[in-house]
Amino acid sequence: MAIPSNTTFRQLEAVGRWILAGVVIVGTLSLWYPGYRLWGALTAAVGLVTVLWFVMRTHAADRTVPGHPFHAALLGPAGVLLWHLGRASLTGAGDDPLAVCNALNTSMIFQLGLLSLAVMLAQSLLPRAAGHFLVLSACGAAMMGGTAAAIVWGHGEAVRGAIALLGFAGVCVWLSPLWVSGGRQRAAQPPGPLRRLDLRIFYAAVGAGGAAALAFIAPQEALLAGGLAGATVFLGGLVFPRGRSVLLVGGGCATVAAVVAARLVGCPAMSLGWLPDSFLGRGEQAFRILSASDSGLAILAGTVGWCGLVWLLVGLAASIVCLMWRVRASSAAEQARAMVWTLAVAMLSCALLAPAGLYIPAVTIAAAFAWGLLPSMLAREARHRSAAFLLGPVIVLMIMQALVRKGGLLEWCAMAYGWEAWALHVCTGFFLALSLSWYLGATSARLGLLAVAVTIAAGGAGELLQGFMPGRGSELADWLAHSAGAIAAIPLYLLAVGSRWCESPDARAKLPTGPCGAP
Repeated sequence: MAIPSNTTFRQLEAVGRWILAGVVIVGTLSLWYPGYRLWGALTAAVGLVTVLWFVMRTHAADRTVPGHPFHAALLGPAGVLLWHLGRASLTGAGDDPLAVCNALNTSMIFQLGLLSLAVMLAQSLLPRAAGHFLVLSACGAAMMGGTAAAIVWGHGEAVRGAIALLGFAGVCVWLSPLWVSGGRQRAAQPPGPLRRLDLRIFYAAVGAGGAAALAFIAPQEALLAGGLAGATVFLGGLVFPRGRSVLLVGGGCATVAAVVAARLVGCPAMSLGWLPDSFLGRGEQAFRILSASDSGLAILAGTVGWCGLVWLLVGLAASIVCLMWRVRASSAAEQARAMVWTLAVAMLSCALLAPAGLYIPAVTIAAAFAWGLLPSMLAREARHRSAAFLLGPVIVLMIMQALVRKGGLLEWCAMAYGWEAWALHVCTGFFLALSLSWYLGATSARLGLLAVAVTIAAGGAGELLQGFMPGRGSELADWLAHSAGAIAAIPLYLLAVGSRWCESPDARAKLPTGPCGAP
């Protein structure tokens, strides 16, 4: 019996969607302190969702990825860090013991890549969450709950600022269902149960209570959150013609009041620490002065300099303005939803730039969730780009991990779980083979299998090249582990292609029936 077309795709998409939603909820609840085991757990979870995404796209013969301006904002810092990594490798600066053999450059590039990948997955798999009040409510409650857990059971003040901003962002996510009506439809009224006045009052009361509790616990971050709220409303006044004067006056007054109050109390919540002293920064050499407890803003200023820092900040701001501009003629409810979600995005971005914010897995996954859903929450259709926009960075990351002397964060996470080096080679071969077979063999099984052979050959070439790198050597066992990972990708690839062959456009799907049976 033939299977209706796209059945497997819908099933894989549903599995990936709920796994990713679970990762966001569990991650924001529990991964609120820096640690290699926590970063390893987040990396493994995102990797699992990525495997499902590759299989899903291979089955659909879809070689595109959703476009997002956020990725362009990360290109500047990533490019500067790659320049530092290459310069240190070629000049021998990476042999300096204090430079830890490029491990910190590699770690920061890996973190940026993981954040960008998680944003892409959220945008691709979770657009329906923009109209699913239960998912939004659960994610908002998890962000607030994770903040409470970190404050109650936390191990110090180092993460308090970033975690407090995570909680304020959770309040915005919790309140966002009040203006959601389902996907890309108009947001004139909230969905289903939230049309009841008592539930709307409950949501508002919980949000207000959470914000008040956070303001009491972290007053300095509350001033920052108030300033961001005023700036977001002011930006809404610049973009939206509806109620412009009210938004401009209200947002401007709130922003000025927050800035004045912060100056009066000497709020250091987003202190830069020290200004970048060069155009391209110092790379990992900046950690001779900096530490993980410094603000993310100071760390970026020291490592990527004026070039990478300005590119990042201007890119993030331009992304928000560009996406908000597309809903300037929308209804009042859609504008309110756009400003609430934009405020959540701004708070989570500041959480990444707060002290220790770059090193907290919960902040990373929450920021990826918010940025990934931003186009859907602003009722904007995603523009799809060529698969090369994803495959290129994947190949660069694989080559980087293969050639540097120290694998950085990825290697340290594996060591925290007792993994040997060969396990990383298996994972590298597996992901590279799966991504290449998707790109080359989405429509031809022969090309897909050829992609696996290319992956095995590339692993051998990489091992030979390592023999000419200082501090590295060629190991047959490493190439065999890489080849085993590539071969392990073959069954998944063939299942993805074979399930497509089992489907027929002539078969009719059994539609669900009953009061909740709308397809």
